[in-house]
Amino acid sequence: MSILTSDDNNKALTFIKKLVRFNVIISLISYLAGWSFFAYLIHEPQKTSFHDNSLLPGLASREFVAANQAERLVHQLTNLSAEFHEKYFPVKFLRKQFEDIGLEVYEHKFRFTYPFGYEKPAVEGLNLYAIFRAPRAASTESIVISAPYRSPSNPNAKNYWAKDIIYLISGNELLGIQAWLQSYQGLENRFDQYLQSDVLLAKAGAIQAALNLELQSFSPPYVQVKLEGLNGQLPNLDLFNVAVELCNREAVPVVYHGESFYMTENEWENWKRKARTMVSMMATQATMLPTGAHGLFQKYAISAITLEASDRRAKYVMVNGLQLGRSIEGIVRSLNNMMEKFNRSFYFYLLASTRRFISISSYMIVFGLLALPLACRSLFYYFQSYNSIGQHITGDNNFDFWASFKPCVLAHLFGLLAVGIVPLVLTRLNIFNMIMFDVPVAILAYVIFIILAIISLNLPGLMTAHAKKSINQYNLQSMVTLLNTLLLLTSISLINISLAIALASIYVPLLSIFSIQDHHRSTKSSTLLRRICNLFKTITLLLIHPITLHLICLFGLSIWMDPDFKSLRKLPINDLPLLLLKHLKRSFQSQPRTMMNFIEDWYLFDNWAFPIVSLFLYPVWLQLWFQSFTIVI
Repeated sequence: MSILTSDDNNKALTFIKKLVRFNVIISLISYLAGWSFFAYLIHEPQKTSFHDNSLLPGLASREFVAANQAERLVHQLTNLSAEFHEKYFPVKFLRKQFEDIGLEVYEHKFRFTYPFGYEKPAVEGLNLYAIFRAPRAASTESIVISAPYRSPSNPNAKNYWAKDIIYLISGNELLGIQAWLQSYQGLENRFDQYLQSDVLLAKAGAIQAALNLELQSFSPPYVQVKLEGLNGQLPNLDLFNVAVELCNREAVPVVYHGESFYMTENEWENWKRKARTMVSMMATQATMLPTGAHGLFQKYAISAITLEASDRRAKYVMVNGLQLGRSIEGIVRSLNNMMEKFNRSFYFYLLASTRRFISISSYMIVFGLLALPLACRSLFYYFQSYNSIGQHITGDNNFDFWASFKPCVLAHLFGLLAVGIVPLVLTRLNIFNMIMFDVPVAILAYVIFIILAIISLNLPGLMTAHAKKSINQYNLQSMVTLLNTLLLLTSISLINISLAIALASIYVPLLSIFSIQDHHRSTKSSTLLRRICNLFKTITLLLIHPITLHLICLFGLSIWMDPDFKSLRKLPINDLPLLLLKHLKRSFQSQPRTMMNFIEDWYLFDNWAFPIVSLFLYPVWLQLWFQSFTIVI
């Protein structure tokens, strides 16, 4: 920093003075520019295209004609389903169907033990998978089709298959897929003790792509494509484009988050439709939860999507089984044409519709503009620690630069304690089962979170951070807090841009424009207005507490999913408080279970939501809370 603080560098001093003077204005302009550019990107997104020419979707001829056979098979399975327990499926019947068309059929057993205490007994599951060996290759590559049912058409009569095809019928939903993938990939998981599975009796080639089918009907009004995977991962954009293109060639309507692609002369309506689609995608991606079984494949760097055909009835013409079957066949044949694994196109993108997208090169500009105020505010705090001529204030004899990092270290240690103690207590519940037999695990976990939150609120009064600090030390502590927040958001943006933008939209204006971290206590007398501002900032801090934010999200989701949501404007004002109280009560009741779900997903599927919140987001909030109790002399 010697260049910036040199007396001979007038330009640097001028820059410093302007930055200090207009810091809030610069931050506000940057923040608004980020959202303005985001709105422009929605208006003018890029057109989707194929980057891997070897897919050859135009040459993927469809020969599927067994729609009637597929419907008869579904009818037979429907009749057989009454004879089986709901968690099992007719294995012998399906095995015979696969064997009749010449496939290698194998069973894969697994056992799941609930890791947290006594609530749930061990679950035994079964996967059934069949392998079609490619006649033109030596089992070096494969494609997975995960589906509950499959038409018994004979693929052995065709010699154009260059990749093995694995038909996977999984039991117990995501648990079965996870157990099968663990065994197939041969990778060890730190939580293997809870999900144990047999060794696969046979394998095909390296999995290049996967297609998960959720076919509730052979006559759906449309096909919904699902992309979002675990931790916000997305498949290669070419795979999505292939599915959309080949469905459209068979006159099968394709929707994504409930919206199809069509353009009208009304630009405002077009923008709103694209904005709804993109916001819906980003909200789903920010939860870090998969929207289907395809999400587990992406954890192993396998591009996968889900095609969902609902049994919803519509007034217009339905899709028939022949169109649906030929679309699926075309997708698989196009994947069969690939010369190598997906390595082109995009893995980082946001979709505005089935034919429009925003690439990482564009949306990172948005994030950069949103996050820039944190960097500017950090520089502001740094330069505030120096006098107008750029020399360090010499009056502070006890100045300790590293003391500014103590709250940061303490906050992260507390986050590490939270991420360790909660699973430790829950996995040792068998010791206390005689005492807390009637307490659900979710409630116990929620109580632990609340206790930790209360302890953290009182930490400033129990530690040395409550000691008096100079204004220099306080400014540097603020700089460390903002840089830590910036580092957190930047790191998240590289793996889940939707979550990063959501957090930036909340934290950036509060920290850089309204400066809620500056409501420090002073040894000097405070005016009434200052006390009111500090109280307002304290309340704001409590509202952005991770637990409070989670509750607010559940409250908003409860209102959004209410079927009467569209009629809220027509609702009498007197009935509105009762409706809001109903949704608030529902949010409180569901919060323990949803928080427990994130811990379970972390243990079973390596979902990073709980570790990210505990190890990074919560410590950032704690640093802000520590500063509110700092006494400045």
